[in-house]
Amino acid sequence: MTRQQLGVQVKRGGLVRFWYGVYAVTQPNLLQRLIALDIFMGRHVVACLGTAAALYGFDLEATSALHVLDPGVRMRPTKGLRVRQRTGALLAHHLSPAARTAAAWN
Repeated sequence: MTRQQLGVQVKRGGLVRFWYGVYAVTQPNLLQRLIALDIFMGRHVVACLGTAAALYGFDLEATSALHVLDPGVRMRPTKGLRVRQRTGALLAHHLSPAARTAAAWN
């Protein structure tokens, strides 16, 4: 598919753009947005703060932006993406641990 064809599909609602070069046919849920970001980055990203809390089931922020730890490559914050510095953060299945996530609000 050409760029022009992609653009037409996005405008018509036939495709949804997750991230640059990553598209789908439906609006993504939180987990799908993270998986799409993994695809875009070519590595696993680690959810933190409100995003990790939502995945654990105790989201208090109701933010629509993804919050991820800086993977150590050129990842810049953009619309819908917040990149956080967490040197030495402990990880559990590509999430900051639940206790650390909850403690971030204190």
